[in-house]
Amino acid sequence: MIYDKIYDFCKVRNTHGAYKNGIDEYSPRLKFIINTIDELNLNYEIIKFNDSIFKNNYFYNIYLKGNSDMMAIAHHDVYNPNCDNANDNSASIINCLLLKKLNPDINIAIIDGEEPPCFGIGSKRLASDIISKYFGKIKHVLNLELTGLGGNNFFIGKLGSRLENKIIKEFNPLVISVPFNDSMILMDKNIDSTVITSLPIINNIPDYSIMSRIHTKLDSIDSISINDMKIFTEKIALKILS
Repeated sequence: MIYDKIYDFCKVRNTHGAYKNGIDEYSPRLKFIINTIDELNLNYEIIKFNDSIFKNNYFYNIYLKGNSDMMAIAHHDVYNPNCDNANDNSASIINCLLLKKLNPDINIAIIDGEEPPCFGIGSKRLASDIISKYFGKIKHVLNLELTGLGGNNFFIGKLGSRLENKIIKEFNPLVISVPFNDSMILMDKNIDSTVITSLPIINNIPDYSIMSRIHTKLDSIDSISINDMKIFTEKIALKILS
C-alpha cells in the first residue's frame, strides 16, 4: 500500500531548512519524493528557481499536471531536520500523490519553502505559474497541512475563499483562524484557496495538541495513523477535488 511509504519517508533527514537545501543538489527528502513519484509511474516536472533573498540557494517545486480546474498542494520543506516531520508535512505529500493516483485529472503541486524563514517562496512561484496559465484554468487550490491523523474529522482555515464556502456546504467542518500557510500567499494573488488539516476528536472534543507537536520530535511516525491518512484522502480530499 502506497500509504506505507510514510514509514520510509520519515526516516529521511535533510541537512537544513529549505533556505540551505538547494545549494548543490536535491535534498534527501526531495530525492525520496521524486523516487516515489517514479515508482508510481506518474508524470511530473521539477521546477528549479531562485529567490532574491536567498540568492545562493535553489528551490524546487514538483508539478503533476491534470486536466481539471482543481489542485491540491503540500509543502515538502521542513523546519526541523532532526525529527520525523510525520504530520508536518510528510503525510500530506503522500496523500497528495495518492490523490493523483486515484484521480489523474487533479493537478498536484509539491512545493518548497513554506517554513520559516522562507515563508512561502514555493507558493509565490506556484502563484506565478497559475496566473500564467501553466496549468490551464485553476478554480480552487486545496492546501494539505497536517493530514496524518483525524480521518473524517478536519478543520479548514478561515480565509474567505469560495472553496472554503464549498467545503462548509458539503461537510460543515470547523472553520478557524490559522497561522501562516501557503494558501495565504495564493489568496493574496487572487487565487482561490483554503488550507485543510485533519483533526483527532477525543471524547467529542477536538484535539488541537497536534499543532504543538510540529517542528519537534513529538511529530513522529508513531503519532500519525496510516488508516486515518487513507480515510482523509479517499473520503474527504478526493471528494472535495472531484
